Amino acid sequence: MSNDTPSWSGDDSGATPPPPPPPPSGTARTDAYGGLGKRFGARIIDALIVGIPVGILLLLVLDLDARGIVYSALAAVANLAYFVWLESSQGGTLGKRMLGMSVASEAGVNLTAEQSFKRNWWLLLGVIPVIGPLASLGVTIYIAVTISSDDRNQGFHDKMADALVLDR
Repeated sequence: MSNDTPSWSGDDSGATPPPPPPPPSGTARTDAYGGLGKRFGARIIDALIVGIPVGILLLLVLDLDARGIVYSALAAVANLAYFVWLESSQGGTLGKRMLGMSVASEAGVNLTAEQSFKRNWWLLLGVIPVIGPLASLGVTIYIAVTISSDDRNQGFHDKMADALVLDR
């Protein structure tokens, strides 16, 4: 029967054994943080929660063409307002909470509205005619890459706001 843990074979003079070696670097508990897949799923849920009512309102009540800049601007502002309001008041959007995640500051409390705005500013890129959707797609890809390559699943937008997405 072998023992994989090394034993201290010091003398019996009462000296204390050497301290255990530090854990290997890069062994952060990534399961404590919301991963890319769950975060993507939450974004889809949130897009439906915001997009359907906003789309109905803008198309039926305001009679705005879905291809127009005014429609895009109002939809972008509605999305940003939704994220800022729920992250700062409830600790996460409905989509994140449905999938068992929350958003908090590095200090462990709800984000301020300013922090949430810093985290979600890029949603307004869709307002820019022609290049806005491409710029938004580029930022989305960059966010996904930075989430995937970080020990705490922090995207660059999370770091800008000193925020963490936690898996409860």
